[in-house]
Amino acid sequence: MDVNDLAFKFNLDSIYKLEKLSANILPNQSKYPLTYKALKSAVSQYFDSCPHFSNAFFPVFESSFVEQKKLKKFVLDTISFNFFSSIILFVFKIILLIIFKSNLLKIRYPNCEIAPNKYRSSDLYFEINLLALKIKYKIRPQNRIHAFFRGLVTSSLSPLSVLLFYFLSILPRININHIQYLKKTNPLFLRLIETSLEYDLKITKSFLSSLEIKSFTHSGWFSVKGSILFKALKALNINTKVYAHGHLSQPSLAFYYPVESSTFVVFTEEEALRLKKLSSFFNQPLKNIEYILPDLIIDKEKIRNSLKNSSTILLGFSSPDFLANELIVKKYNYLVKSLLKLKLKVFCRPHHQASEKERIILSINGQIPIYKDDIKLLDREKTLIIGSSSTLLIDAAIAGIMSFEISDFSVNCSWLIKSLPCYTIEKFLTKLEK
Repeated sequence: MDVNDLAFKFNLDSIYKLEKLSANILPNQSKYPLTYKALKSAVSQYFDSCPHFSNAFFPVFESSFVEQKKLKKFVLDTISFNFFSSIILFVFKIILLIIFKSNLLKIRYPNCEIAPNKYRSSDLYFEINLLALKIKYKIRPQNRIHAFFRGLVTSSLSPLSVLLFYFLSILPRININHIQYLKKTNPLFLRLIETSLEYDLKITKSFLSSLEIKSFTHSGWFSVKGSILFKALKALNINTKVYAHGHLSQPSLAFYYPVESSTFVVFTEEEALRLKKLSSFFNQPLKNIEYILPDLIIDKEKIRNSLKNSSTILLGFSSPDFLANELIVKKYNYLVKSLLKLKLKVFCRPHHQASEKERIILSINGQIPIYKDDIKLLDREKTLIIGSSSTLLIDAAIAGIMSFEISDFSVNCSWLIKSLPCYTIEKFLTKLEK
């Protein structure tokens, strides 16, 4: 399978622009490396959400991303943390480290798996040494104590760091575009953040080492917490595996590239090849990049039969942002009404981040029901799933349900799932009618 040249060039151009933007607005990378890395996740969200940066090819979609409230949420969520929970987790971590040093307690956690299925994690092994007594406990992954330890592992920030990032985010909270002034932050304050993150890294390394973790699995590394956590994992030579959270549709691919884990798992073969091509282009060490769904070679006869035999249509989208654009909402309504005229059962599957207002728009004020059950319960022979850039489409293909990309709802060429058949609304309707 070949990498889509247009998508690759689009990603490459976005990566260059993000690097330039980061250099212009973030604190000096050589002076504050941990702070720079931690804040880059927020800057990438700012970059990818702004039409000025990411949607040059598709200006019709600009209005959907200019919503300041939503943009602010995307950016600030990456640097906002619960202060009180950070205190609780940090205190527990310090207490445990003290106990570990006294040799009264030993806890082993050989295989820590947070995602995609936390219950695949290995058991927690407790060994208590009290006087002449040696007591051993084994805690299963379903236990709440096990879940608490997963939280301890991933909580890599101290309360001080959480507080400092809150102060740093005050100006962007007032106006998200103030994020461009991060570079002008007082050098003493930046040094304080960097020192606090250095301490966090030290504590994280000590804690991970004490648990004797041999392998670690997660669904993402690119965040403030993740930047510290994965730096510690790398320093300890712990084997790491990251599952991509969703389809690789970001313009800059910042949450996926560069690959910071030993193994990176994406949904489709095209995504894996795109990441490998980027690594090769930038002369990066080639990491182990795996994929779940191989390139689908679907013959036209199978597509025809699926379209002919279908009686149920499920609509799914990656993000409901496009619904802020009046033209796109009209296209969506036209598609749904056209499907209903063909006497088809039509359902919608809102993204988990969709607001109540967006759910109402997707259901067209209740005209079509919202599907909440597992898609595996659907009749594979009579169901089609259509939409844009949603992992729901990939999950459907894996489950053996025919799925299609509808290009009218795509923001850019990176968003399209190149491994699936892709039609415009009109072409899809024409094929259904035949």
